[in-house]
Amino acid sequence: MACQNKKEKGNNEIICNEDTPVVSMDSSDIKSEKAFRDSLYTCECNQFISKLEEIPDRDSNAYRITINSKAGDWKKSKIINTRPQMSRISYCSEFYTVVSFACGGPCHSEVFIFTTEDRPDEQYDFTIQVKNNPDLIAHYRNEEFDKLLIHNFKNNKELSVDVSDESFHSYEIDSLTMNKNIITLHYTSENEKQKTKTINIKSIL
Repeated sequence: MACQNKKEKGNNEIICNEDTPVVSMDSSDIKSEKAFRDSLYTCECNQFISKLEEIPDRDSNAYRITINSKAGDWKKSKIINTRPQMSRISYCSEFYTVVSFACGGPCHSEVFIFTTEDRPDEQYDFTIQVKNNPDLIAHYRNEEFDKLLIHNFKNNKELSVDVSDESFHSYEIDSLTMNKNIITLHYTSENEKQKTKTINIKSIL
């Protein structure tokens, strides 16, 4: 039975509607919901714990990211300019923490905060990680969706790949995997067929 408050002559009157069920959450549901929400704002790897905290009532510079070493001997804490109420931690490793947020339409953007003290943050749009090598990502620049850029964080080298036959409904590569010097791209073409493309990335390693 659902209830609502009704104000009448200065008094609060509670009105219940017998036809509307009340959805209650037991303790396990509450714990599960809390665990899910916590997972959006915290991330733990072997050496570090990352935490994202929203700063209320800001249109920009709305979050503080803090990365602490588990040994307690290192900490990085800084304000990052990501969208209010739309940002979350999507990945973390010994090398970097990723904060993701929507940037309009199908667009999503990622900010990479590095565990190297003096390395500045880097931001990329429509990003996808190489599954078995997080040092490598692919992304689009300036919404040029016919060119996929493979980026190596270790040396900041990039390689451009022609994906002009990719479907423009999603602007997304399905997956990338690496074997030695070869990256394999899986994506959907304009005629909705699954395509595979292999690229030798020795030039950026």
